[in-house]
Amino acid sequence: MENFDPHTADYLEKPFNKGTLCAARFSDDECWYRAKIIGSLPGQAGKYSVRFIDFGNTTTVNIDTETRKLPAHLLQYEPLSYPAYFAYISTPGKAKNFGDEATKYVEKHALDKK
Repeated sequence: MENFDPHTADYLEKPFNKGTLCAARFSDDECWYRAKIIGSLPGQAGKYSVRFIDFGNTTTVNIDTETRKLPAHLLQYEPLSYPAYFAYISTPGKAKNFGDEATKYVEKHALDKK
């Protein structure tokens, strides 16, 4: 994305479909990254959720101002991140040191999550 210029890149064409690859601006650092549209946000006109395909994180963007069409040369590369699932996670028993805290942490951050 080093050579990507959002000022000269084309805007995304409507309709904005789930799964469409695009360039999206990440608000934390204002840089542009490859992303995939996850979907629109109900009741929030122009707001969409996107997943950055090379990092795996998601954010909300204004589809008109914070997304652009990806140039063909950036579409040729496979994504660098993939959804993953945890399996067979075990924690120390509740009676052991930090057992209760570990169980709560796993339930909050990993149970039934991608």
